[in-house]
Amino acid sequence: MAVLTAKTHKDDSESLATRLLQYYPITGMALLPYLALIIPQAAYYHNPEVWVIVRIVGLAFAGSALIETAALPIRKPYPHREARKAANSRYPRILRVARPLAIASMAIDITSAAAGGGTIFTQVSGQAAVSPIVTLTTPFNGWRYVAAALFVSAYFGGYATKATFYRWMAAMFGAQLVIAAYTARAAPIAGFISFAIMGALMCGLVRVRSAAIIGFILLLAWPAIFAARNEIRERGGVAVPDQITAENRIRLDEQVSRVGRYAVPVEIQDMPGPAEVIRYGAVPRFLDPDRPLLSTGGLINEAMGGGRTSAYTFLLIGTVYFLHGPSGVVAYFAAWAVFFVLLLRTGKGPGPGRLAMIFLAITGPFGWIATYPDVLIGYVQNLVAAVPVLFGLHIVARRTGKSPGVAETSAPPLTAGIRRQVGVGH
Repeated sequence: MAVLTAKTHKDDSESLATRLLQYYPITGMALLPYLALIIPQAAYYHNPEVWVIVRIVGLAFAGSALIETAALPIRKPYPHREARKAANSRYPRILRVARPLAIASMAIDITSAAAGGGTIFTQVSGQAAVSPIVTLTTPFNGWRYVAAALFVSAYFGGYATKATFYRWMAAMFGAQLVIAAYTARAAPIAGFISFAIMGALMCGLVRVRSAAIIGFILLLAWPAIFAARNEIRERGGVAVPDQITAENRIRLDEQVSRVGRYAVPVEIQDMPGPAEVIRYGAVPRFLDPDRPLLSTGGLINEAMGGGRTSAYTFLLIGTVYFLHGPSGVVAYFAAWAVFFVLLLRTGKGPGPGRLAMIFLAITGPFGWIATYPDVLIGYVQNLVAAVPVLFGLHIVARRTGKSPGVAETSAPPLTAGIRRQVGVGH
């Protein structure tokens, strides 16, 4: 382990951008997609409604940055290297849980998609998939994100390298490609890649430059992905409009700025509330088989003059703005900032359980192309499914005891030195 940890320490000088993301996680997750892609798109195409985008992103920034800045004097997310090691090194057999969980998640996700779960054909029909396999496997769709969190915890504890994380994320990405072939949807691929990049950046497992290169490669590959998606849809009997090209389909700036044409908040019938979030999130469908299929995108599309068999959203921030107005955007991001402050700045620091909660939030409530409030339902569902995994991990920890001496250089502190670089606390 000493050779492994020494090499890991050498490779881990974290950039200022990564450190800022670690101190401002909610602000970073809200702003990065817009600063890196959507606002530049609007400027390049001379979108006349670019200021609509800037305004709603500013509201999200106000809600999260205020809380996260106020929390800076409280305590660092990781006060020192030993705190992170203490939170994660007491699970020496964590890889014995992470590896089977990752394999099981890939098998479950592919099986569910093959049985009709999450397909475009289900969306068009407006009915839930009838296969019992889909009903039984849907609650476990978040296991891949829990597995990713466990690999990060193993790295923090000194039981894995960055390469371990990369290999398993690549395997799970391959599973997403197979799923896309069944579902004829490209959004899950984009969502998983966004999750992987954001999680790796926040944990110091990838540099901003590398993330930018990955994003550029994906943009180049988008026309081929779009064409393959359309071919699968046409073979399944779903009409694909000829006027929608790969270029205008990725015009996310137009998708977001369109929200400025409406007087917000917009009242929509059948919109899920807190009771539905608990019902759909905590209660598996096999225990509640008569509940209707939930699609906020379909409800929004109907409110805009279309039908429920097609979906439309304004991405995450725009949809919150559409449904709840300016104050709703501020409140949403402020509330999640408080939650992350509690996860990162209390106790000894994030161990595998807290990392799982953070990773599930990255892909759920802060999946920037995700649909609100559906993502809240998914977050509750994924947390419920994660409980037996984390409980089993704690049982393993109790049986094996604490780690018998992990090298001090196993991994650098998540945020060590940020105060020196940005002047916090001086």
